[in-house]
Amino acid sequence: MENKKTNQVTSNLVGEENIWYIWIWLFILDSLFKTYYKKTYFTKGADKITLNFTLQYSRFSMFEVIWDSIAIDSSYNAAPESMKKVIDNFLLTSNNVFPDYEVILCLWEMRELGDYTKDEHEKLVEYTRKITDKIFIVWNSMKEYFLPKNGNAKYFKNSKLLWTYLKDFLQNTDKKYLILFKGSQNTIFMEEALKQILKHKSDETNICRQEKFWLEKKNTFFNEK
Repeated sequence: MENKKTNQVTSNLVGEENIWYIWIWLFILDSLFKTYYKKTYFTKGADKITLNFTLQYSRFSMFEVIWDSIAIDSSYNAAPESMKKVIDNFLLTSNNVFPDYEVILCLWEMRELGDYTKDEHEKLVEYTRKITDKIFIVWNSMKEYFLPKNGNAKYFKNSKLLWTYLKDFLQNTDKKYLILFKGSQNTIFMEEALKQILKHKSDETNICRQEKFWLEKKNTFFNEK
């Protein structure tokens, strides 16, 4: 019987849907090794392989925030399936990595759904019923379709009001929270709510829409609200 070698692979990617990316990079790694060394990488004796991927800004990045809490930033955009996947991976992270932290979901409306807007926001209510901690929601469709079916959620007209509340809340609690920021778009700018509670100011450069164009646009928007 042929001897088989087992390799342990670790990665900073979260979620079963990302296994495909790991397989791609393992294939590339092995192909390069065969090209230069004329043999497969997996016979050279490496029992453990670590693949650390560089994430695009605000695609499930993790940050320290005030009062020893942790934020997961997925504030680039939102669509029904990505909402569900991110919530699944957030709960997976909560259960396996931060089991002693309570959770907060900061969610904002999904755009460009047309006739499906009401249906998809109401489906999201059912999908989040497993969350027994805090759910904070932002913008009109969340108020119109999500809030009536989940009275425990707390609604904010815009993300500036959310960050004011969230900052005060975290400064006046003795609990640690794992906080998800999911979904954003023009006139929502949920990444700004995250920016206001970051523990390290230098992390601001690692969240989305921080270019001069966007900062000027956000300044105008929030000053009008």
